[in-house]
Amino acid sequence: MMQKRSLNTLITAARHLVTATAAVLLLMALAACERRPLELYYDGKAQVRINVDWYSRYRQHYDHIPHGMTLMLAKDGDAFGNPEPYSNDDLYGVNLRLYPGVYKLLIFNKTINEHRDSIYMYNTNSYDRINAQAIVSETGERYSWDENVRYMQEAGEIGVAIDTFTVRPEMVDQGLVFYDYKGHYDGDTLKLTRNEVVRPMTTTLTVRLHVKNLRYMRSVEAQLTGMADGFEMTHLWRREQTGYFKLSHWRMIADNDSLTSGWLQASVRTFGLPHGKELLSQRDSTSNSILFNFTLIDNKTYTKAYNVGKLIHYLSDTIDKSGRKPVKRKEEGIDWTVFSTDDVTLELELILDENSVGEDNLPDIPYAQPTGTGAFDAVVDPWSDEQEVNVQF
Repeated sequence: MMQKRSLNTLITAARHLVTATAAVLLLMALAACERRPLELYYDGKAQVRINVDWYSRYRQHYDHIPHGMTLMLAKDGDAFGNPEPYSNDDLYGVNLRLYPGVYKLLIFNKTINEHRDSIYMYNTNSYDRINAQAIVSETGERYSWDENVRYMQEAGEIGVAIDTFTVRPEMVDQGLVFYDYKGHYDGDTLKLTRNEVVRPMTTTLTVRLHVKNLRYMRSVEAQLTGMADGFEMTHLWRREQTGYFKLSHWRMIADNDSLTSGWLQASVRTFGLPHGKELLSQRDSTSNSILFNFTLIDNKTYTKAYNVGKLIHYLSDTIDKSGRKPVKRKEEGIDWTVFSTDDVTLELELILDENSVGEDNLPDIPYAQPTGTGAFDAVVDPWSDEQEVNVQF
């Protein structure tokens, strides 16, 4: 009996020796052929594939895809590991090797540092608390119409994907794993695949104002309040805190060639309305305000302010027969009692005209005589009733 057991032990040891010898010979052969270092060992990890979809949502919103992305993982808790940046080669998917556990995943375009021209990320070591905030880039000058007001910078392009998944012990590769000098590997068959869709996190607000006596105006700026100053990156909702936007670039659409009236229009990319005030029913008139400062052709100024919390509306994501996006209506089948994460990127519109604020409450630019140079030229070529003339300030 003892002789038989010794024989079995000897056979088993011989098999392990043959396997190890074969592995070493294979490693030597590969290294000789590739002329690059190779490592061979059992790592106790599972192979995970993360596919990243930039086309379904991100590209439709921003008209292009980014040049790189960052992937962050928190294992068995809230604490993130080191951010992993990826370039174009891995933009649509990466292969990971992970120990068994529960993982929380965050993906966003570019790197943390690359976003700092317009967005700053806080609490980057915590999955539940990480958030993105607009950078304050300008402060109103002393004695100006907006003295000491601190303005948020227009939001940069940013998209986010989040997920939670589990790597189970039975997913771990049982065989040998080869690593080459680039970190590529060759283990068992793929154990887990996750498909992630990157969602854009900004929305554009367009402001349209009907004005009387445009011919006396040289330029215009506006101060908009009540828009979210950022968003919670792993919850996909806007922060409750708000800030100020400055709108300085306006387009004029005249009603007639004498410029007795016309439209001013400007757009700004924002993080949208703050959490808890996404729905019209959650806002009152003072939730948002806008203050216009007109510079006249004699260099005097004229201001006009409105409370507009009830006048900001979401636009449909489809274009109607007139070529415009209509306002979202509850009767279109959208349940506006619930605001989903898919709704936050719908465009916003604020129209100030006879219907929304009344004829008597529209800006009426006071009479002015031009002084110095640079006065607005009120003479434009005549056009048909259907034609618009755009004047860039």
